[in-house]
Amino acid sequence: MRCNYLPSKGLMTRLAALVLAAVASVFVPAYLGLGSSEHWMMAVKFILLFVLPLFVVSLTFGYFGHSWRWVHSATLAWVLATFAIAGCVVGQELCSREIASAKSSSDSLVHALESFHEEHGAYPDSLSRLSPSQAASRLLSYLPSGSGFELQIKDPGNRFGGWSYNLFDHQWVEIRD
Repeated sequence: MRCNYLPSKGLMTRLAALVLAAVASVFVPAYLGLGSSEHWMMAVKFILLFVLPLFVVSLTFGYFGHSWRWVHSATLAWVLATFAIAGCVVGQELCSREIASAKSSSDSLVHALESFHEEHGAYPDSLSRLSPSQAASRLLSYLPSGSGFELQIKDPGNRFGGWSYNLFDHQWVEIRD
């Protein structure tokens, strides 16, 4: 007996493409923009210049009875706006996790730098002189000085300057540009 209420292969393909596009429209901009102010501005411009006019025109034509397709377009407009905002929120979360990861990996790096200083009487001129297991985050920059060193973590979302490690207090201090 054949089941007649299953969706066709064409419908399933379109649904799969729609789901893939939805996921990509949230996570690709989130990863590239990381919730930065530029990312938020891009989302707002997209909503104001594309989504809002599409929504207004769609509801206007749908209200005056031209076609229900326009109402579907209005729904699509709000879905696109939701994805644009969701991408910014997800981007901020990705940025926060990347910063937390850089800070935690830097803590072990500080210990390795202190051990190097005890053995050699000075801090290394670059992080490559430490053991290979002490891989530094791509956000981290190391600046040796005569009596110490400075570690800085750049803000990947470019919302502000980043963080600097205070060698004397053993804490991260936020840098504002």
